[in-house]
Amino acid sequence: MFLLYFKFNKNAILYYWAPILGAYIPDLDALPLLSKWHRVLCHNIIFLGLIVAGFVIIKLPLLAIQLFFLGFLSHLILDSATKMGINWAIPFGEFRIRGPVETGSIIDYLIGFTFLLIGLLMVVV
Repeated sequence: MFLLYFKFNKNAILYYWAPILGAYIPDLDALPLLSKWHRVLCHNIIFLGLIVAGFVIIKLPLLAIQLFFLGFLSHLILDSATKMGINWAIPFGEFRIRGPVETGSIIDYLIGFTFLLIGLLMVVV
């Protein structure tokens, strides 16, 4: 199905990569230069809003923006399921949501792998 869509839509590559990019961008703060601010600097809705506003300003297609938003938001939701959690209220206060999943545990990797498989199936089917 995706291959047919790709053949007839010039933005198909953008639509394919937008949610992937959205899902990985929050972990930019895990890079060595920014690691002391991991799950602070980029793991919040203010950062997401700034990126989305930038995309609107440069006039990316709305579907690409929505797909990026969903990828980013899914990352924040899944990180909220870990014991470390994330603070959703940065920089306005503390509203940390935490879950039972240990970061780096087999459960963590199984959840990630499951979402990867779902994404691949969506592309193939």
